[in-house]
Amino acid sequence: MRMKDITNCDSGRNSVGESSDHRVQQPQDERKAVQRRTFTRWMNVFLQRRDPPEEVLDLFADFQDGRILMALLEELSGCKLVFPPHPLSTPMCDCSISLLA
Repeated sequence: MRMKDITNCDSGRNSVGESSDHRVQQPQDERKAVQRRTFTRWMNVFLQRRDPPEEVLDLFADFQDGRILMALLEELSGCKLVFPPHPLSTPMCDCSISLLA
């Protein structure tokens, strides 16, 4: 095989590999979108129980400030979470749960 033939062979493999990667990437992107919608709907079920009800429209944008996450944690745990005065501190749970009943 001549050098020119080897070069043509290699370039052909790259284009096939690239199209193969594209075919694999598309189902992964679709799966991520389905998971994002499913998780958003699941969160909204719990957030609708709040007074006033809350709703997540965009999972990533709504989670940025932490307010929706805190509301979801309060609904799931049944505890009122106390926000600490310093923004970098961790929130504390303001409920007493007896593990030894």
